[in-house]
Amino acid sequence: MLDLKYFREQHLKMGMEEFVNVVAMDREQIVFFENNPDKITMEILFNLSQKLGIEMTELFQKKPVGLEVDDVYQNLKSQKKEIDNFIETKTEVIRHLPQSEQSYFSKYYNGVRLESAKPKVAILGPSDAGKSTMINSLMGREVLLSQWTPTTSATVYLKHISDKPAWMGVDEVWVFKADSTSQGWEPDRYDDKEYCFNHKLDGGSIDILREYTNRESLKKYPNVDSAVVYLDASILKACDIIDLPGFGTDTQKDTLLAQRAIGKADAVVFLCQSNAFFNKEDDLIFIKTVIQQLGRIDYIKEAPLLSNIFVVASQAKAVGGKSSLSNIYERGYTGIANQLSEEVIKSNFNLSKQDFLTYLKPRFFSYATEEESLRLEFEQSLLNLLEKVFPKQKDFMFQQAVDQFQEQVVGMFKSKEQVYIDTRDNRKETEAQYQRLYEGKESFFKSNQREKERLSQIIDLYIREDRAKIKSWEDQSVTIDRVIRLIEEKRYSQEQAKKLLASNVSDLYYAKLTEVLKDSLSRFKPEAEKFYEKLQTNLEDLSKIERGHSKLPFDIKGSIAGGLASAGVLGGLGAAAATMGNLGGYILLAKGVSILSALGISVGGTATAASFVAAIGGPITIGIALAAGVFFLVKKLFGNWKKDLAELVLKQFQKDKVLESYQRKINDFWNGTQKELDSVISTVEKDYLNHLTELKQTLDMTNPEEIEAKIYLYKELQNFVKAIPRRDQQHVITGAI
Repeated sequence: MLDLKYFREQHLKMGMEEFVNVVAMDREQIVFFENNPDKITMEILFNLSQKLGIEMTELFQKKPVGLEVDDVYQNLKSQKKEIDNFIETKTEVIRHLPQSEQSYFSKYYNGVRLESAKPKVAILGPSDAGKSTMINSLMGREVLLSQWTPTTSATVYLKHISDKPAWMGVDEVWVFKADSTSQGWEPDRYDDKEYCFNHKLDGGSIDILREYTNRESLKKYPNVDSAVVYLDASILKACDIIDLPGFGTDTQKDTLLAQRAIGKADAVVFLCQSNAFFNKEDDLIFIKTVIQQLGRIDYIKEAPLLSNIFVVASQAKAVGGKSSLSNIYERGYTGIANQLSEEVIKSNFNLSKQDFLTYLKPRFFSYATEEESLRLEFEQSLLNLLEKVFPKQKDFMFQQAVDQFQEQVVGMFKSKEQVYIDTRDNRKETEAQYQRLYEGKESFFKSNQREKERLSQIIDLYIREDRAKIKSWEDQSVTIDRVIRLIEEKRYSQEQAKKLLASNVSDLYYAKLTEVLKDSLSRFKPEAEKFYEKLQTNLEDLSKIERGHSKLPFDIKGSIAGGLASAGVLGGLGAAAATMGNLGGYILLAKGVSILSALGISVGGTATAASFVAAIGGPITIGIALAAGVFFLVKKLFGNWKKDLAELVLKQFQKDKVLESYQRKINDFWNGTQKELDSVISTVEKDYLNHLTELKQTLDMTNPEEIEAKIYLYKELQNFVKAIPRRDQQHVITGAI
């Protein structure tokens, strides 16, 4: 029986007048049928489905009940609140510190803030997969448009109502523009008032989602990038949910937004209609990219590889229930396995393809809103991830971020205290040391410039060498015979090859790009280490004095980390530093763990060169594959079609300058390294000058009481940070794959 009022208000989000106009019925008729659902005939149901452009089965969807999830972050939120309140007691004191000390304090505390955030679960899939329907079911209410025709045209972030900043007032939803054409609105800054007001396009009740995120509104509001919605739903206590536009539409923006979400997500639910499960080649191309680029869960022994990906056959009741699902899973698994490249799997996961596939096979699930048995296994696996795996990971990362904050900030305050102690007890030696630092400024800066020139020459050399390597490889390996072998290895029909072959050839380029950059990065790392050691040695030499053992402290590691973070890119210097025992923790925290985890980089000092380069080629690989697949589909091939298609692929790759696309990625990586180099030297020299200024101000103090007050202040600040409230935690850090 159809609950017409519920369907109109909650499912369609339509008022009475709009509904009257769409279905072309009298208002009195609609009111009658809403009050008397047993009077609705099959003829009326058929007419409604025709007028609304939906299937009749959608009219009878049950009201979503919602997935009940424990409030697993209550303890973590409580810890974060305790620390916030504790730090608030010293806010005025911190505000009166020199700006450099305030920035240092804020930078490391931001790491604590980032790691207190809940994980993000992205719902991905083609435009007709039923993503919004699943989300509405998980929420327990009709939140998103879920008509069969493609509707969502922006990224929608769903957060719990308790996360809503007070300055949003009564609004439930804010709609945002992007940072730029290449960078979307940043969800981690949802509580940054200035950032949100600068990017806000509109705000209001949940009804404005229909205005701004409907496919029909795309031309009217082309600058809409994202919306954030605050709801009282159980599942949102354990995660944020990201609803993405369906890829594979005729709107390139949709595919771009879906790709972008992979980098922001901690887990991905990939939906595909069960009655057409991976029948479309675009679906295979996209899920392959998701698998290759999604970050890994480290430190948690209960989380085997791929625990954070769900491949879901949606609308599962349409295929006849559970008896048909094993065949559907096998078809999907076989199709995905055939698309995964042995070279890429080895590069990204350090596993053979056969071993990797043993982790993939258990990640297939079914889903149907109207039948619990068809979604139970998915919901149980999702609950396990949300209630057991992610909380352990987040707790470990949070505690580590607090450890880093305490260690670095206490160290900074201790060094400041030591300056004043030296000024009090060894003024002459301190003045001599200051003079040595002052007089050595020019030689230090010149040495830095020599190191910059040395590394810049190496970077230029690697750009030329890496570009030449991938060009030479293409000449020797990307041949008609090699492409024909790909067709035969994968046992393609002509129609399959037309759609999928471009993706497979792109994988060859992607694997080679990764291999070339990993090799160059391994050779670059010793040069980067020499650079870091040279910076530190030069400062130590300048700090040495003839008498005594006192040195004026300068936080060179913190300065290097700040320079790398300011560069805003991940290049060779950052990759090298993150794997160095004496710099890794600084770099990882300064870079922002959310960025690194999106690339699969562990924050426990286990980052590898592969982690930094593994995701570089993915976005262009999928772009090439989708575009080329459409092109080849219209071609008529006769006779020796494999040879003809191989020739077509190579000609199209040349026409589209595919090699140049991957060579540009080489340039991007090493130019990013150059940007890191420039930023590190600039930051270190700026910090050096600030250090001299602060030392001079300290030495100008002649009032013993003022010096004692400073010593007391920095001693108290050390004790204050050490006394941050902590709770005993048990971190599960073994068993990571």
